[in-house]
Amino acid sequence: MRATFCSAFCLYYINLGDYIYVANDAGPNYLYQNNGNETFSEIGLYANAAVAETGLPQASMGVDFADYDNDGDPDGFLTHFSGECSTLYRNLGQGLFEDYTKLVGLWQPTYIYR
Repeated sequence: MRATFCSAFCLYYINLGDYIYVANDAGPNYLYQNNGNETFSEIGLYANAAVAETGLPQASMGVDFADYDNDGDPDGFLTHFSGECSTLYRNLGQGLFEDYTKLVGLWQPTYIYR
């Protein structure tokens, strides 16, 4: 595993096997796919789940998965450091995601509570 400043893990099942999602604070997020032989491959960039729609990494602070669109696939929701918007990744199946943040109206940055 590459260096990770801060991470959150979520193990879930998508038709073909187990995946582990790691939300990083200081770089692209990781999506590990189970190879079925007690090893995992990092596929975050390929799966479109490593960086924001802008192509830049965000300071991810938390991650969770739930089926927000009721299609049977777990979708990813990430929260980030202040000044960045949260990110919603719609699961397209087969380990692929699409950034739905703008489409669902979440493209506003968060602010520090005072």
